[in-house]
Amino acid sequence: MLQREARFVDFVEESLAEYSDAQIGAAVRDVHRDCGTVIARAFGLRPIVAQEEGAAVEIAADQFDGARFRFTGKVPTRPPFRGSLSHHGWEAERCLLPEWNGDERAARVIAQAVVELT
Repeated sequence: MLQREARFVDFVEESLAEYSDAQIGAAVRDVHRDCGTVIARAFGLRPIVAQEEGAAVEIAADQFDGARFRFTGKVPTRPPFRGSLSHHGWEAERCLLPEWNGDERAARVIAQAVVELT
């Protein structure tokens, strides 16, 4: 979806060495917008913690989930965990990926080669 609708793989695999910052910036605007549209539609991302990054937070024992939180710095052995929010995290409200119905070989194709016939 990211390749088909936003050309994400093309962008990431392209060498940027020969382009000016202005040229890269112009390309990034479209890729950024289109990737954001795909991710919003497919996953409905939302922050795990609502506070702004840098805010003081406390994670109580009943809120802690090792899949949702990673602690750095001087980590105590028991909750509550108090600190400064470095990153609010992301979680998906949904996961709407297209169902694959092709053969195994075609499943590895990220983007078809395009040949203009004359």
